[in-house]
Amino acid sequence: MIELKKISKNYQTPQGLMPALEDVSLHIAPGEIYGVMGRSGAGKSTLIRTVNLLEQPDKGEVIVGGLSLINLTKPDLLKARREIGMIFQQFNLLSSRTVAQNIALPLELERLPRRLIKKKVAELLALVDLSNKADFYPEQLSGGQKQRVAIARSLANKPKVLLSDEATSSLDPETTNTILELLKRVNQELGVTILLITHEMDVIRKICRRACILEAGKIIEEDTVVEIFSHPKSTIAKRFVLSNLHVNVPPPLQKILQKEADDQSVPVVRLTFLGKKAGEPLMVSLLTRFNVLTNILQANLNWVQDASIGMSICELLGTKEAVVQSIEFIKAQGIDMEILGYVNRAANFVE
Repeated sequence: MIELKKISKNYQTPQGLMPALEDVSLHIAPGEIYGVMGRSGAGKSTLIRTVNLLEQPDKGEVIVGGLSLINLTKPDLLKARREIGMIFQQFNLLSSRTVAQNIALPLELERLPRRLIKKKVAELLALVDLSNKADFYPEQLSGGQKQRVAIARSLANKPKVLLSDEATSSLDPETTNTILELLKRVNQELGVTILLITHEMDVIRKICRRACILEAGKIIEEDTVVEIFSHPKSTIAKRFVLSNLHVNVPPPLQKILQKEADDQSVPVVRLTFLGKKAGEPLMVSLLTRFNVLTNILQANLNWVQDASIGMSICELLGTKEAVVQSIEFIKAQGIDMEILGYVNRAANFVE
């Protein structure tokens, strides 16, 4: 449905050309909810604005619904854009128009009959659960309600694609969840393909099947969301995942963590459990098989789409030989394990 081929975009600054996107290629299937994750300044907004050519790339090709947009005439591009809806962080509603009038605006521009406009607006209000707010003005709405109006307006022309540019960034967590549920419903009931830009890993985790990590205008990692969360490959992806799952080495331990083992040290490991592995009694197995105690320092269990992901940071306590055997056993179970360092048990660490 959406294909970007080797897209590059530079901006002219007083210091010279600044690359915003470098050789970016993406393929998003029809009916997919795809996420682009990155820090501020990574190039996310530039990327999403190239999909409807609000930003003209310097190089590359943009294909939406099988149609290459780059060389279209202005009338043909305007026609193609009607099938690409867009929602923004700041809602962009007209304060002088009611909720119903804001939603009706794209239909009025299409010069549809008033009767048909009224019918379509009523359907869209019902879809976003705002039928009782039709005559309200934007200033009378909460942030979540404003975003629902913006979503309804973006769907007025029955687009095949919906672009979401940080659409939940200004909302509280509870409201964000309701907007994400609405986007999932739009995707499932209307078959709309959604490209979602965000700097919030939690948004990616809850709604997207596939995603990529954008850094300095380049895609540094792309995979299913489950794979990114369970086996992040890039440094930035690991940081995003750990901050989202809230599993990090406790600060007191960070101060005494050693890179190399010595005779009195024990390994500190990060274990990642995916699916059924998250419910298996690994700690019991290590104790009964190898007499290795597991001192859990940090742990969390979460859901990514339909898969459970458990993550824990712990010390492995036992004889040197037993600990080596237990590590091999963990690897053999298909559990992702990373040795973060070693702690000297004689060090000043409060257990």
